[in-house]
Amino acid sequence: MRIGPGCWIGTNAVILPGTVLGRNVVVAAGSVVRGEFPDHCVVGGVPAKMLRRYDAETGWARVDSLQAQTTNASPANG
Repeated sequence: MRIGPGCWIGTNAVILPGTVLGRNVVVAAGSVVRGEFPDHCVVGGVPAKMLRRYDAETGWARVDSLQAQTTNASPANG
């Protein structure tokens, strides 16, 4: 397990072996975390998933809206 500097881990969160958290990651209370998460993000849930991520150009964004932007930018299959 590796937890980057500046991380905040909420009450009763469980960080499972093999988990890698980048710098300044916020883990919501009660979450069960496994896997790898990049710098500057918010994760939560059981199992934990990325909820928000910080981008220097656009600021904070919800992850589902980032995926929608990527989907809208891709060419239509016809």
